[in-house]
Amino acid sequence: MKVEEDGYAGLFGCAGNGEIGEYTQIEGLGLYPSCSVTATGTSGGEGAGGFVGMAVKGSSSSRPVSIYDCYNRGSVAGMTGKTGAFIGNCTATEGSGYWIQRGYAAGSITSKTGTPGAIAGTGGPSAASAYVDTCYWNKDIAPGLEEVGNGVYSSIRCSGKTTVQMSTALADKDGELVWLLNRYASPVDGRVWKRSDLRNDGYPVFASGDVAAVTW
Repeated sequence: MKVEEDGYAGLFGCAGNGEIGEYTQIEGLGLYPSCSVTATGTSGGEGAGGFVGMAVKGSSSSRPVSIYDCYNRGSVAGMTGKTGAFIGNCTATEGSGYWIQRGYAAGSITSKTGTPGAIAGTGGPSAASAYVDTCYWNKDIAPGLEEVGNGVYSSIRCSGKTTVQMSTALADKDGELVWLLNRYASPVDGRVWKRSDLRNDGYPVFASGDVAAVTW
């Protein structure tokens, strides 16, 4: 995946705005290092995110964009601080614009101006606008970042980790990355977070079966 967009840049440029009973949900998706999202041109400052450039919430009854059990090892390059590994920007003025739970980022996150977020670029006007839970990022690759770069948000169990903590046997130990990602998760179709030195450069994947048997 390679996205270059003058406007909302991401796997999905804009997503959300579903009403009661309508959900925008991304689950169990991983982006490899070969993936990239780049905001270009004059209007590229609207939002750049690995999965969603802009999380849209048109009314108080709109459902939030939800991202569960995903990872992004690709790069995201934005024009402004509305840049993040998962979500770039958010239009929520009341209620929740997005939920991001159980995931990690391990790629370059940069912006020409402002301060990007390791997971999301912007929150909103209140702590209810954005929620980030059990998310981690590689602080060796993206140093000096917080989980959300700008705005107000709520977060719990989020922190930066080193490459060694995320992609070696250390990640398998109690209290470390794989354990943390699985602690508050419910298996989906038999999939859980697991890790092998033979797959994904040692970084965890959300999968079922013997992860070591697959070398891509």
